[in-house]
Amino acid sequence: MNESIFVLYGRNEFLLNLMLDQKIESLHVDPFNILKYDLLESSSDDALEDLQTVSFFAEKKVIVVKNIHVLETQADSILLAWKTYLEKPNPDVVLIIILEELLPENSQLGKVLLKHAYMEKVNEMDKKEYPSFVRSFFQKRGYTITDQAVEALLERTNMDF
Repeated sequence: MNESIFVLYGRNEFLLNLMLDQKIESLHVDPFNILKYDLLESSSDDALEDLQTVSFFAEKKVIVVKNIHVLETQADSILLAWKTYLEKPNPDVVLIIILEELLPENSQLGKVLLKHAYMEKVNEMDKKEYPSFVRSFFQKRGYTITDQAVEALLERTNMDF
């Protein structure tokens, strides 16, 4: 396992983004050195080039990649370049991959990720955990919220984060 590659996966996008923010915060990286790529919208070559480039003005940089599964449909040379990077990543870069679900173990990329990345599942919350989550969410940001307001918020949002 490599300490510079993380895979965060789960179906709840809000909780995934929250976990991503916590992971980035724990790395103490300047926002200038955080780059995000959605491979449905960006070229995988651009992301790979940034992964291979040393961090300027700081010790580390973080690169977040979403929708990495599209690499499985691209040319073999692109897939090979990514597999090579994942096997021997740049020590100046922390790569965080965001997935709804893990790639199949029998896929080329899935095998490499299982072998070289830390996997962290972001579990769904039980509905009864929502009120305490909302209270702590507000509290961490320096706000207070009453129990009635929590109930009203959850009711009006239909418990959808």
